[in-house]
Amino acid sequence: MRSTINLIGEKIIARKKFGIISGQLQKRGSTDKKCAAPVMDKVYHENIRTTGLDNGKMNNVISVIMPTYNNEKEIGMAISSIIHQDTGPYDVELLIVNDCSDDNTHRIIESWHEKDKRINIFHNCQRKGQSYSRNLAIKHSSGDLVAILDADDIAMPLRLQKQASYLDRHHDVGMVGSFSYEMNDGHLSGKFIAPESDTELREFLKKNIMPFTHTSMMFRRDTMFDAGLYNVVFQMGEDLALCREAMEFTKVGCLQEALVCFSIYSLTNYAALKRRFRKDIIPKYYLLKRYPSVISGINFLRVCVMSVLPGWLIFQIRKITKRKSVIAVSSEEQEAFTQWIRKLSSNDIKERVV
Repeated sequence: MRSTINLIGEKIIARKKFGIISGQLQKRGSTDKKCAAPVMDKVYHENIRTTGLDNGKMNNVISVIMPTYNNEKEIGMAISSIIHQDTGPYDVELLIVNDCSDDNTHRIIESWHEKDKRINIFHNCQRKGQSYSRNLAIKHSSGDLVAILDADDIAMPLRLQKQASYLDRHHDVGMVGSFSYEMNDGHLSGKFIAPESDTELREFLKKNIMPFTHTSMMFRRDTMFDAGLYNVVFQMGEDLALCREAMEFTKVGCLQEALVCFSIYSLTNYAALKRRFRKDIIPKYYLLKRYPSVISGINFLRVCVMSVLPGWLIFQIRKITKRKSVIAVSSEEQEAFTQWIRKLSSNDIKERVV
């Protein structure tokens, strides 16, 4: 009886925290003063799961979470790359959280929802940030596996199936990443690589360095809850903080092939680079306080120094330090990427959205 009362209490708290009490939702087509996008009149997955399945068995659903803010130019391709995945024996759902976009993003994602009911949409009534939006999507996910994909990135055709199969085979692994293609203006400019073994990956995380891209990751849902989900205070580094917490009780893996393409256009903007390092100071300080070490201290000082350097100098330093982790893309990989993009482009509905 007590456990039932506690569970009901958790649901009420979660609903209040994430602003999904039915009385707080406006009807479709109406707008909030703080949000130009219409607020959905329906919330999907009303029964919020805070733990795993009761029977202890893993289901075959992969929940892909995608926060978005003003991604009208890229989000159609990102959605298409999930909807047209070859998932094999697995089912997929896509949970998109619109963080109060003021461009055409909300119309595009709602058009996709009309086309494919596996897509679930949530609108924040005011800007909450990516961490809050990801947590909201995770709270409403129905899969035991949660995959990350940013709204301006692209998943390769077998990404979900390969990572889910890996986690099925390795029950002691709670999170897995992969190599990633660097994508600039629709072309591959490099491949970001990382070690394979848990031991080597842990060495990166202990230094407060992400060994692979966040957008390439798939987690066990229970692992994310055990780690406390994303820290909503951080504007950057929330992925590192989550992985650092999770590695305390689970193993980590990395598939040795590129399964996602992430956009690097913003990384060539000197002003944006400087802002990234400034935003990274708080999470690095938090991790230094929580997991103190000489390496963590050096890494924190590095971020502080980089944040005050001129943008052009930061760019040059990053080019030098990335040489070991970024390798050239083969012609076969470039051709496979081009064919995949052509298929996704033919299914992108953004041109038909008025």
